[in-house]
Amino acid sequence: MNTERFREAILNSLGYAPPSEIPPGKIERFPTSDKRGDDNGWCRFFDDCEGGVFGCWRQGISEIWHLRKPRTPEDKAAFQAKVKQAQEEAERQREQERADCREKSAELWSKGRDVDAKHPYLVAKNVKPYGVKQLKDSLLIPVRDATGVLQGLQFIGLDGSKKFKTGTAVTGCYHSIGKPKDKLLVAEGYATAATVHEITGYAVAVAFNAGNLKPVAEALRAKLPDITLIICADDDHSTEGNPGLTKATEAARAVNGLLAVPSFPDNRGAKDTDFNDLAKLAGAEAVKVCIEDATPVAPILTPQDNPWVSAIDRLAKLSPHEYDRTRKEEAKKLGVRPATLDNAVKAAQREAEQIAETPFHEVEPHPEPVDGSELLTALVATIKRFIVCEQHTAIAVALWIVMTWFMDVVKVAPRAIITAPEKRCGKTLLLTLIGKLAPRALTSSSITPSALFRAIDLWNPTLLIDETDACLKENEELRGLINSGHTRESAYTVRCVGDDHTPTKFSTWCAMGLSGIGNVADTIMDRSIILELRRKLPHEKVERIRHAEDALFQELSAKLARFAEDNAEAVHDARPVLPEKLNDRAQDNWEPLLAIAMVAGGEWFKSGTAAALKLSGSDGENRTIGTELLSDIQEIFTEQKLDRISTADLIKALCADDEKTWATYNRGFPIKPRQLASKLKGYGIHSKSIRMSTYETPKGYERSQFEDAFFRYVSIPPDFIRHTPQMAISAGLPVAESIFQGDEKTETQRPKAATSADCGVVADRNPLQVEVPNFDV
Repeated sequence: MNTERFREAILNSLGYAPPSEIPPGKIERFPTSDKRGDDNGWCRFFDDCEGGVFGCWRQGISEIWHLRKPRTPEDKAAFQAKVKQAQEEAERQREQERADCREKSAELWSKGRDVDAKHPYLVAKNVKPYGVKQLKDSLLIPVRDATGVLQGLQFIGLDGSKKFKTGTAVTGCYHSIGKPKDKLLVAEGYATAATVHEITGYAVAVAFNAGNLKPVAEALRAKLPDITLIICADDDHSTEGNPGLTKATEAARAVNGLLAVPSFPDNRGAKDTDFNDLAKLAGAEAVKVCIEDATPVAPILTPQDNPWVSAIDRLAKLSPHEYDRTRKEEAKKLGVRPATLDNAVKAAQREAEQIAETPFHEVEPHPEPVDGSELLTALVATIKRFIVCEQHTAIAVALWIVMTWFMDVVKVAPRAIITAPEKRCGKTLLLTLIGKLAPRALTSSSITPSALFRAIDLWNPTLLIDETDACLKENEELRGLINSGHTRESAYTVRCVGDDHTPTKFSTWCAMGLSGIGNVADTIMDRSIILELRRKLPHEKVERIRHAEDALFQELSAKLARFAEDNAEAVHDARPVLPEKLNDRAQDNWEPLLAIAMVAGGEWFKSGTAAALKLSGSDGENRTIGTELLSDIQEIFTEQKLDRISTADLIKALCADDEKTWATYNRGFPIKPRQLASKLKGYGIHSKSIRMSTYETPKGYERSQFEDAFFRYVSIPPDFIRHTPQMAISAGLPVAESIFQGDEKTETQRPKAATSADCGVVADRNPLQVEVPNFDV
């Protein structure tokens, strides 16, 4: 549905998305972080359900989504008008929220009292109150812009928990401590700012978070162009990417300021990150030394002929001993402190290590042309040598491995799902074998969404992910990225990059193999070749892959590289005849594999087609819970020869078979009417009042309501179409039944219901027990 596609676009861009139901025509708010009370995300789904806008106020993002591009100038103008209207409405809502926040914050500020010096937060941090108030148990920290206007409040609780008044404009706003003279400090939190103010006597601006250091520094630079700005960094050494130090460095560089970094003693703990922590561990003098030693941030210089870049590149290649002997002299030549030079050299060394650790080597193609049929035969033999699997599974694996070498020319990249009901079935071994034969194989037991799309965009690998039963669980963003790389045209995700949050496209196009116990999400299964393994029997013997000679895989890889080099155009142009028994998505999945089989020649197209039918044919199709429900309902209508059925009777029939899902669907209990209605709603099927007898009109369903869904999602048995039962009128049977003898229907007379009666009147009540006269329908 379009709603889900709109939601998926939001998720891919922001990493978060609104609830599944997005009502059209109004602004919806949703969180874009894991913080409680966050509702910075917003979206509006247009009334026609074919477009929308969304964004995040905290990140400054506003993006447009449309199902299809407007074609005519009139369509474009109309669409742009809707976009403008939605963006203006969102901005009005935001401004109104901020205005309400300013008004309410001023009211709360006026009610605030002098701070109790024994407030637990102040005692724990060993700082005094500066320009703050207290309201009940919370400290009130004013959030003001550069003109001094109160934009909102930060509340700090007894336990140190922090939150902003809803609608507070934080970006570029701060709380000031002291009056600036020749130097002005900028720190993240109140306790850090109060600590450095008490120790140094300098004025300090509280920026509230690392991301706001740069906006606050820029606002202060515009207001005080000649003052020396010192950015006091938090050293988040235990957090990936060290956001405190990274953002502080960016802020200092942006305003030509100085950077002060806390230097901790050896007894530093994992949570010791800021100057308040340093004061507790090493005393006030240690803090003062760090502030006084604040230094300029080394500029970002990219031209290779620049003296700074050249010197850093040269020094990064020295041994530790050689560098230590020259660092002071080199720092003096470059006009920087030795510590600044140390940081730059270490950064260059880390970058060089990352380049050197690129986990791939180029495969030299085989010197002679390769026969495709012989190559595939050798691959199948190698697979069977190390893995216990069916012949059709080995054929599918061989074709998929070859496909990984043709990723530049194929248009669909089916995922290879290696699955088994239990452990010790060879899943990881098969993934390992694929990794030895696929180009640029990158194997991981888990991966984050950002690492996935960045690795694909950077390296274009064959991505092999093990233990997917763990890493994909409850990770909707990762599933969405895996799905996005299925077809070349849609294999992109957009993320905001840099301080200016520039939207940037990242490729998600690559061959991908996934291994785990059980099935993954239906959306991934639908885009995959399913390779199911079973545990080895005692009489089944295979070799251990770790004992295999390296030359085996090296030779096969070289032949694969040569076959791909010689046959790329042929595979690109191949149009294999796809088995009609495969559904549309399965045909998409198998098309590149059968194109390779066709180019390989011999019996491989026939063998590949047989494997496709065996693994992905309708008989082996993995049904979703929705199609399973439709199939079981179809069975009830067909076997009981009904044209309608009440909700209660349908649930009773669904739960009659204890081996089916529905008897325990509701956490061990039978499926409820509301759950049934919710599942059928997605197929456009809704319960309604139905005439079951002259005076019975319960909620239920007519067979005709299901026909479209049956034809689209479930195979139709011939007798379901042949029999078209009418409402039974046998005096001895319920109205929902008829008497069938072969293809003949015997009817007996029964009083017919009046069509003028409103069935809905008694649909949810007990049937009226009254005597009803006969009426002609």
